[in-house]
Amino acid sequence: MTLMALFVARNWDEFRQLEITEPLLLAPLVAAAAANLFSNGWLMASILRPLGIALNRAEAFSLSVLNRLGNYVAPFRLGASVRIVYLKNHYELPVTRFLASMTATYVIQYGISSLAGAAALAWLATSGATDWNLLGWGFVLAVIALGLLVAWTPRHPEAAEGEGRLRRLLRRFVEGWATIRAGRGDLAIAAWWALATYGSFTLMTFFEFRVLGVEIGLMEAAFVTSVGALTGLVGITPAGLGIAEGLVVLAASTIGLPIHVAFAAAMLQRVVVFLLVGVLSPYTSAVLARGGRARIAGDEVSS
Repeated sequence: MTLMALFVARNWDEFRQLEITEPLLLAPLVAAAAANLFSNGWLMASILRPLGIALNRAEAFSLSVLNRLGNYVAPFRLGASVRIVYLKNHYELPVTRFLASMTATYVIQYGISSLAGAAALAWLATSGATDWNLLGWGFVLAVIALGLLVAWTPRHPEAAEGEGRLRRLLRRFVEGWATIRAGRGDLAIAAWWALATYGSFTLMTFFEFRVLGVEIGLMEAAFVTSVGALTGLVGITPAGLGIAEGLVVLAASTIGLPIHVAFAAAMLQRVVVFLLVGVLSPYTSAVLARGGRARIAGDEVSS
């Protein structure tokens, strides 16, 4: 927060001149944020399907909304705790298997984000808009590392009489990862939902800059989105407060976008998403309070 305040103070003259020049674009920005919540929920549901859990659409969306709200109001990923409690109480999903599903989700999301970020930067470098830089190499290394992780076939640690708690937890985690990895069809669907999630984030970035009167292309928005996505790796502040803004500013400075607008765009996204999940949270809380049982035939997220 201190660094954010210093940044605003040092660039106060530029911030004073900022204004919302395209207010009508707030509507597609909100629509993109809602689409992001939908696609993120269905991504989670697709990852959980190999574990024998079939969330319906209302459950998937509700868990996505409350997960995002939890992360916005508290540090250290409070939103994940909401999912853990719900899935354990209503589907008897062990925490170790949930962690395996969360790991699979991160692997797919960051793999797609890194690949898209490298592709966007390569496009911008080829067109002469910027130069290939260390961020691009970081994306390439991330794609390679995550690809190796996906290709990894874990050995199932065998249950042993009198095994310790740590060994038991590790065994259950590896079993969960292997089960998810074996569901290739569901993982392919999850990859499509992860791409949709990334695409909606990119559209949000695009509209945020446009709302503030700055011309930005989709490739530039994709690169900024990929760098900003790294916020998820550091959950020490609510929704990466300060970290997300810093990463967006870093990405913007790399490709020649005004840094004060980048900071304002990141804050605009924070406000829009927080207001959206705040409005939706009473409905989604009611859905989960009913245990998601008010489902109709064929309402499960398709496989």
